[in-house]
Amino acid sequence: MARHDMIIRALAWSEGLFSARTLRSLAVVATAVFLLRPQYAAPWISALAGVLMVLSLWRRDSRAAHLFAFLMSAALITVLMSPLMLWPLHLLLPLGGYGILVLAVPSLRGSVTWLKRGAFDSTVWILVVLSAVAGLVGLGAWVALTRPNLDILVSQFPHVPVWLLPFAGLGFATVNACLEEGVFRGIVQDALTDEAQASRSAIVLQAALFGLLHFREGAFPHGVIGVLMTAAYGSLLGLLRHRSGGLAAPCLAHGLADLVVFMLVGVAAVRGLTTP
Repeated sequence: MARHDMIIRALAWSEGLFSARTLRSLAVVATAVFLLRPQYAAPWISALAGVLMVLSLWRRDSRAAHLFAFLMSAALITVLMSPLMLWPLHLLLPLGGYGILVLAVPSLRGSVTWLKRGAFDSTVWILVVLSAVAGLVGLGAWVALTRPNLDILVSQFPHVPVWLLPFAGLGFATVNACLEEGVFRGIVQDALTDEAQASRSAIVLQAALFGLLHFREGAFPHGVIGVLMTAAYGSLLGLLRHRSGGLAAPCLAHGLADLVVFMLVGVAAVRGLTTP
């Protein structure tokens, strides 16, 4: 009887220690550290995410398990293929690894809840237009007021005939928007939204992580101001995801903003507006 009581207490202790809130807190912290210091944090983040993915599956918390599966994939690929982690491979390869994990693990394969198209109503369309205007004004103001160093982005600008630039811009905007929305408004926001955590908290947390993605110099915008700008924009996209119930609306809004990014980088490439 005493042994039975000890086992019951141990199980109850583990349930409290690794509650849904605890798992999501660990996910946010681990993701933030990885985004800020991917090269240094990747080895231990990959191991930690793997353990927490298994623990989440044991607790039947499939949403958290999907986030840890993606984080483990991203960290492992960073360790193994760091020199190749340029756009769009920095998100495309981790998503590919995550997809393989989902297909290989039955409990993950049957619990993909984030990949939804969603619906458009008048409020959603208004939010899409507001997002587009905010992106145009905000990004234009950032370039005009801060005169950022865009050398890294200019070096990656496609060297194609002028008549192909609209297609290149459309391709960039589509791919980048879909990848980032799939990760942040898809996997991350879905994982942080459950019965124990309000949708508002999930929107704020995923937006903060989205902002951290833009800290490095090669992002647009970047730096501390870039983090704050993209976190605010990520909140709007998260609201769009919540309101529409899917990824189509935030992908559209994000794609319009990325077209602005492409045009601004193109102007810098043509006019030589990068700083020495």
